[in-house]
Amino acid sequence: DFSSFVADQREQFDSYLSDKKAEFVNNTEQALSILALQDHVAKLNKQRETLLVKIDALEQYQRRNSVRLYGVPTVAKETSEMVLKKVFEIVSEAKLPIPENSIERAHRVGLAKKGDDDIETQPIIVKFNNFGHRTSFYNARKNLNIGVSLDLTKEMLSLLTRARERVKTVEEIKFV
Repeated sequence: DFSSFVADQREQFDSYLSDKKAEFVNNTEQALSILALQDHVAKLNKQRETLLVKIDALEQYQRRNSVRLYGVPTVAKETSEMVLKKVFEIVSEAKLPIPENSIERAHRVGLAKKGDDDIETQPIIVKFNNFGHRTSFYNARKNLNIGVSLDLTKEMLSLLTRARERVKTVEEIKFV
């Protein structure tokens, strides 16, 4: 009877060992599958980041003929034509040889804000038909009584802001 007991115990142990071996193989296969999936997700994330950079570059390229104007007072019930007329006045004030037909469109964007002088302003986007005219206008911004900036995407504006913050402590760099 002892030998049948030992044989029975051995059979149970072999069965247990076989189950554990199958479980180990299954767990190993699952672990390998998880590693493969993690690798795939990492590749997809890298592709996503690459695509986001490319999309931002394309969006920024579409904005290359545009500028934003700040500090131009708003008028009640202002129409797009009124905004365009104000932009033409600003261009003529800057004494730039930019014809009226070189401005494709101009309109208000964002929220209106009250300044220190209690005058309500709202940014204006101006899109020029010609990159040279946009550049001439942008370069003349110091002669104007309003703020003028390039029309940057959110990502590019964030990058510019971070760059400006980093160079504040570097004396050799005068501007960004």
